[in-house]
Amino acid sequence: MTKSKSYHSFLVESLRDPLEASAYIEAVLEEADPQHIMLALKNVVEAQRQNGVRDLSWERVDRILAQSEPPSLVDFAKLLNDLGLRLSVVSEEERLVA
Repeated sequence: MTKSKSYHSFLVESLRDPLEASAYIEAVLEEADPQHIMLALKNVVEAQRQNGVRDLSWERVDRILAQSEPPSLVDFAKLLNDLGLRLSVVSEEERLVA
């Protein structure tokens, strides 16, 4: 019998792709659930660790993710930037067209 991958393993593997990570974070942000946002960030960080990204301040990343509350907007933007992503704002009309 062949072993199947767990969903988490599949998810983390797919999040190694920056475009997938970006779409994933964007979808989770639309839900506006702080617990889901933190879980999504942890999943993206895990994927980036598997990518072997070495020039990140992992200590700072871990400190932000260890907080019981979601990070401030500034910390969130910095964390995304560290992960090779960026926070942006678009109008609802623009989002619907894209």
